[in-house]
Amino acid sequence: MSQQSQETQTIFDFPGAKSSVWSHFGFYKKTTDGDSPTDELDKTYAICRQCHSNVKYIGNTINLQSHISKHHFTYPYKSHTTHTQPKLVDFMKKLPNNSPKAMALTKAVAVHLFSDMRPISTVESSSFREILREAEPKYTLPSRTSFRESILPKMYDDTRAKVKQEITKAMDVSLTTDCWTSNVTQSYMTVTAHLMCNWQLQNFVLRTRELPGSHTSENLYDALMESFNEWGINPICIVSDNASNIVKAVSKFDQTSTHHLPCFAHTLNLVVKAGIAANRQLTVLLTRCRQLVGFFKKRALATNMLHTKQQRMGYPEHKLIQDVDTRWNSTYEMLERILEQTVPG
Repeated sequence: MSQQSQETQTIFDFPGAKSSVWSHFGFYKKTTDGDSPTDELDKTYAICRQCHSNVKYIGNTINLQSHISKHHFTYPYKSHTTHTQPKLVDFMKKLPNNSPKAMALTKAVAVHLFSDMRPISTVESSSFREILREAEPKYTLPSRTSFRESILPKMYDDTRAKVKQEITKAMDVSLTTDCWTSNVTQSYMTVTAHLMCNWQLQNFVLRTRELPGSHTSENLYDALMESFNEWGINPICIVSDNASNIVKAVSKFDQTSTHHLPCFAHTLNLVVKAGIAANRQLTVLLTRCRQLVGFFKKRALATNMLHTKQQRMGYPEHKLIQDVDTRWNSTYEMLERILEQTVPG
């Protein structure tokens, strides 16, 4: 086809054009064997509107942009598309509370609160709010009251329903339970369920409730029975420590369907303690080790001097460990640390 005939041919716009470079290009229509035009665009070559050159079209605009830059750099791109300039008010708009983004952020905050045991007052912290403002300026953090009265209770109900569904699907459920005391001397009982679901071992904390009054076997039995009734379960096994009150409480259940299994770790701890108590020399040694560790724990000056000595002698800069009566391995760790810091000879 001659240059003159090319210039008289109609160049048709590309209907799928997005780039502004298409303001300088189009396509001819395909022709039949008799050179009659059809309704279909011939996309083998893009046709330059400035010089009618055929530019190989490969599905993107790289060749087209290269042609314009090389041969027609004085021509600005003219976009065929209309872009709406965002208004300032659009940037200032707050996210609706029921928008997907706002709901996702609120859920993330709620998860942060309960998974890390954070106080609900965290949402009133100015620094916490500043973090959220930096992350998403259009997000409005719900109030402390909203979290306390609606958001967290709803998440609890949703989670509880999922846990109950898993328990219902399980063939059997076992429980572990323990009584413990908080730093402010309040007593609690925690009950945890253990089950197999799709051959995956799962465990769920069913409840942690305050235990007012004395920890008699009757009171512990009543607390356990409340858990059974609340969750509609009949456990095949209950694991606890060897305290006489909890052992007696569990024995009140039907032993043909619910068995008691002493905690292995607690039993092992009792064995180790009994072994130590039977050895007078070892008992005296441990008493002196505890006094040594206590000396450094209670005196900042002594701790600083120990740290200086460690640096000077190239010893590991570790603090001494005080053992805990209910953890036999902590006694082992205390002795191991003292040996680590002992000068040979």
